[in-house]
Amino acid sequence: MAENQIAALWRLDVALREKTQWKMLYESAARTDEVLCLNVEDLYPQDKRGKITAKGGATEWIHWQSGTPQLLPRLIARRTRGPQFFADRKAPAGTPTFDVCPETGRARLSYRRAEEIFEHRGSGIGDRGRLMPGHRSDPPLLRPGPCTAG
Repeated sequence: MAENQIAALWRLDVALREKTQWKMLYESAARTDEVLCLNVEDLYPQDKRGKITAKGGATEWIHWQSGTPQLLPRLIARRTRGPQFFADRKAPAGTPTFDVCPETGRARLSYRRAEEIFEHRGSGIGDRGRLMPGHRSDPPLLRPGPCTAG
């Protein structure tokens, strides 16, 4: 995506959850499934980083720039644990405990729903499903992968 397309994306009137997710993805170049699997307790906003479980189960760190830590405190609010990004609805019965916010009862935001929101809200801005400018060979912004209790 070109600079003007990225700027247009940041100007969209979207929920704080989406704005934070997209900013984190853009600034970190992390895979979407890694970002969606982040828990509040995995975040170190003061250090501009988060602990992820990478493919193969290894613990790694993603790093972001200054935009993400400006948004995180409002997104997290007073929560101390659970999914960083959660759905608008309560978790259905049988949802794994790891994927439910213990403070809100909401399920972790799914890849499918994150993709729907990005395609709907970001349509017409640029390369569909991509936030990494100039990285045509990189995987799409939104790519499925299961969360694991690192």
